[in-house]
Amino acid sequence: MNGTALITGGAKRVGKQIALYLADQGYNIALHYNTSTSEANETRKEILQKSKKCEVFQYDLRDEKNISQLINDVTKQFSDLNILLNNASVFKESSFTDTSPDFFNEMFLINFKVPFFLTKEFARHAKKGNIINFLDTRISKNKSKYFIYTLTKKILEDFTKMAALELAPSIRVNAIAPGFVLPPDNCDKDFFEQFKDKLPLKKSCNIKDLFNAISYMLHTSSITGQTLFLDGGESL
Repeated sequence: MNGTALITGGAKRVGKQIALYLADQGYNIALHYNTSTSEANETRKEILQKSKKCEVFQYDLRDEKNISQLINDVTKQFSDLNILLNNASVFKESSFTDTSPDFFNEMFLINFKVPFFLTKEFARHAKKGNIINFLDTRISKNKSKYFIYTLTKKILEDFTKMAALELAPSIRVNAIAPGFVLPPDNCDKDFFEQFKDKLPLKKSCNIKDLFNAISYMLHTSSITGQTLFLDGGESL
């Protein structure tokens, strides 16, 4: 199966690794980013070296009109768009009592409203294909110091199920809920290793696990509306 994959937040870290992986699998890449211009251009260069087509699309998706414009521009460049990976999100700490209306709106806009309307526009243009939403193992818990972030990901999981039913049989919609894949930029390596030791499997999700999950979802034609936890058992 070939075609074009649109990856939001695809310039660096996990998004970049997914883009490179899908290029290796034979897909052309539509790489969305917001502010990471140099990283996006470097990722594009690496994909082109794999003899696959890649174009970068700079959009601040906090501006709602850019959501539909992104899909429009991608389909002008890639008529074979058939994968959407909703990877971009905002991860910020907040308690329930300290949440301001502005913070609430920012988190819901990027983490839920953007995937919602990108899914809608993708379905209108692509007609068939696959959508993968990226969640978080935190959705299995109800207590978190990342209260609003976790809430947005819980809602996105329910949306995954509802959209899967709405868009079947032409488009399959699934989700991946990883634990740590790469250490956070501000994370001490020793802390990351100690965290993994506390997990049932003594290991967190690595990037190869993530690739395997994506491949499974793209190539298993009977799966839709499902969430796959990749967290070393943390959600248990």
